[in-house]
Amino acid sequence: MDIDITLGADALGEEGEGDLAQWLVDDGARVEGGAVIAEIETAKVLTEVLALATSRLLRLVEAGKVIGPDTVIARITDA
Repeated sequence: MDIDITLGADALGEEGEGDLAQWLVDDGARVEGGAVIAEIETAKVLTEVLALATSRLLRLVEAGKVIGPDTVIARITDA
């Protein structure tokens, strides 16, 4: 079963959007649930993005891109 990774509006703060500052895990790599996989930066805060399950990471958004709330930035997949 695939699990989409998104950030809610509360994680992005008042700005309502943030920059995908960097990926900490390679595309296609196996990740452990709870591991930090990326960092999102807003004007006021740096937010760590966690893997929601143990499996493979499929990155859907490139580092440096601006993302809004509920944007699917990655997927944890068995494929």
